[in-house]
Amino acid sequence: MQKGNGVKGKYMENMDYTIKNIDKLEDLKDFEWEYKNKKFLLLDAVAFDDMLTLVEKNYIDADGYMSEKRYRSFSLKNLTELEFFGLKVVLNEKPKLSKEDKEFLEKEMYFARERNGTLYVYFEKPVQVLEDGQWEANTFNTFDCFPIDEEKFPFITWKSGKAWSKAELMELEVIE
Repeated sequence: MQKGNGVKGKYMENMDYTIKNIDKLEDLKDFEWEYKNKKFLLLDAVAFDDMLTLVEKNYIDADGYMSEKRYRSFSLKNLTELEFFGLKVVLNEKPKLSKEDKEFLEKEMYFARERNGTLYVYFEKPVQVLEDGQWEANTFNTFDCFPIDEEKFPFITWKSGKAWSKAELMELEVIE
């Protein structure tokens, strides 16, 4: 949560607001904030028919009375930011893969552990070089492998003499 100084319409220029970053609308449920010495509780955030309905508590109505609930609706078309009563909601965009990154992830990968315990990922099936205690891929590319967290895949050992493919790993039974 961060504080910002923003502009909200022609009536509330240079107001201080609370910024709330969310990944999905449901993250707003039961969110509390303060604005002009008043506390607000967002009871729910529900999207129906391309409209976002916010249920607010503790607002001052048009006659100046404190009310318990108020429903407000906003269009979801091109909605990335939403501001109301000193709260600025920013809907985080889902990350997007570049074509290059997607191609990288689609490549076959092999996992092998060196004699010293370092676990590497290779883009070509490596061969074990016993005298060096390492694995080597049949390529001249300097970036043919990279190390990963040594705690992963404890069953992959140097002594087994086996490099596991991504496809082989994906076929294994999953335990919790």
